[in-house]
Amino acid sequence: MIHAAGRRPGAWLGASMALLLVSAAVPVAQSQTAVPQGLIMGRVVDGTSGAGVAGAAVTISRPAAPGPPGVSVLTDAEGRFVISSVPAGRINMTLTARGYLQQPFGALRPGGAPQPIELAAGEKLTNLVVRIWKAASIKGRILDEAGEPVEGVSVGFIRKEIVSGRPRYSVVGGGGSDDRGIYPSPPLVPGSYLVVISAMRTTMPASIVDMANEALAGSNADRSALEKKIVGSNVPPLNEPGYRVRDLYLAPFSGSAALISAPDPSGHFSVIESTFYPAASSPNDATVITVAAGEERTGIDLNLRMVPSVSVSGVVSGPDGPVAFTDVRMALESMGQLGKFIPFESGATLTDAQGRFTLLGITRGSYVARSRPTFPAAPGGESDSIMTAAVTVSVGDQNVRDVVVALTEAPRVSGRVEFEGATTPAPAQLARLAIEAQTVDSQFLIGAPPVPRGAVTSDRQFKTTGVTPGWYVLRATGLPGWTIRTAMRAGKDLSDEPFEATAPLGDVVVTLTDRATTVTGIVTSPEGKPDADATVLVFPSDPARSGVRRRQSARVDKNGAYALNGLPAGEYLLVAINDQFAADWEEPPFLNSLVRLGTRVTVPSSGALAMDLRTSAVRREAP
Repeated sequence: MIHAAGRRPGAWLGASMALLLVSAAVPVAQSQTAVPQGLIMGRVVDGTSGAGVAGAAVTISRPAAPGPPGVSVLTDAEGRFVISSVPAGRINMTLTARGYLQQPFGALRPGGAPQPIELAAGEKLTNLVVRIWKAASIKGRILDEAGEPVEGVSVGFIRKEIVSGRPRYSVVGGGGSDDRGIYPSPPLVPGSYLVVISAMRTTMPASIVDMANEALAGSNADRSALEKKIVGSNVPPLNEPGYRVRDLYLAPFSGSAALISAPDPSGHFSVIESTFYPAASSPNDATVITVAAGEERTGIDLNLRMVPSVSVSGVVSGPDGPVAFTDVRMALESMGQLGKFIPFESGATLTDAQGRFTLLGITRGSYVARSRPTFPAAPGGESDSIMTAAVTVSVGDQNVRDVVVALTEAPRVSGRVEFEGATTPAPAQLARLAIEAQTVDSQFLIGAPPVPRGAVTSDRQFKTTGVTPGWYVLRATGLPGWTIRTAMRAGKDLSDEPFEATAPLGDVVVTLTDRATTVTGIVTSPEGKPDADATVLVFPSDPARSGVRRRQSARVDKNGAYALNGLPAGEYLLVAINDQFAADWEEPPFLNSLVRLGTRVTVPSSGALAMDLRTSAVRREAP
């Protein structure tokens, strides 16, 4: 997730000085023998124009060093800086400046990979050029049907990428519109974005609201008892002004669009729909906005749409009957994977003491109603289970009644672990090993469930907690030095090929190895010199082939050396390009253009493969 660039509180001290010199910049362990200290001098420049950036904070740190995390200096009017008394070793450098994206040293593009500084004892680096890029922004206004500005409407920004051959969304921030209808933009890394109005609403039974008010006014024990009743519901609280409709309370989700119209005596009213720019109800139908470094895209206006709404009611039932105080959430089917996350749901509620629920403010469309009562406190045990439900609900112009949301145990993934290596993990090591099902759908989204995981037992068996609907791959954690080679079931490698958890998956054989395949080499420029500006891309020789572990990139070091780890065995293409062109390299048109430049290699199931490369000339427009 992108955060606004900021400075450490102490970084402004002495800002009136033309240049800051810091002694003993990075702590060093006491030694009987004096070790020569190094010097780092350079200039911070705008990555687009090449002009010096004044007042930029340059922070250096040693990743493994004890003591404070690092020391910052400010650049002078021409962007120059000096840091003295720097001990030898690996140095990380980070740059921040007002209006710019935070950037590591060595990046050749916004969001690019870093290149640590390797400083020898007493070495003096005197001509560093450090690039930093201005953030992009997307701006517009929120207007009603009459073209008048609307205040207090939340607008979100979603980065759309291709990662490991699959589309992936990530939320990068947002905010509410002001009295002119203008919404704020977070600092954006160049790329492709969706802009969306969130109009999620929360309905709460009055009995639960009254219970909560009584508990808040009571003792700690009262509050604790209430929390235990509704723990894990994950329903947003009623913390925005709303309406009382008979025995229900209705309010917008915090920061979402207002209800606009008050309910009539029958409880019907018009609501604002979630809207993707310019006027779509689905991310698939939205216009993708692509911005470059420093670009300010304006005129991205969104019009609120008032539409009639109805209620949807029913009961949540489990194996033992109705389930009280559990969540029910509805999202349009057209939302796809985004509909599983809080900002993109249409409504949420809790069942009452009899397991009944009602959702107000639901508009026409085909929905998925979900319930997911609780999460286990300590995932990984055999007794841990997650109950879940998903039912399709078609909503028209009339209230929908008697919907049955039937809970069943979420499917789990189970199997055994095998080891291929020079040694076998000791029991104490094995006790820390876990197998996880990691989502490949999205990241940085509010309301995501915990990662399903299962501890590996002493007899090398595992069973994850319940896996909620979505697409996943298996990973192994907790055993340093060992990596997953395969996770095989019915001829499919679940560590590489995403699977959908629609039913229990048993008899999975996870094979770990301490002899992971490595591909290494040196990248040289067309002139035959080591190319420190290159990035190495690897992908299947058939670019259409899926596989989340089969597409990787590796930034070379200052000597042009690269290393790729953990590739499954198979046929690949390796391509070295200048890193400034490597952003979003998996977009199909660009990836297909790289095929003719690739060097074909066969990666073995274990061992090392050496392959030197020469940087290929490519041309690509920003971002």
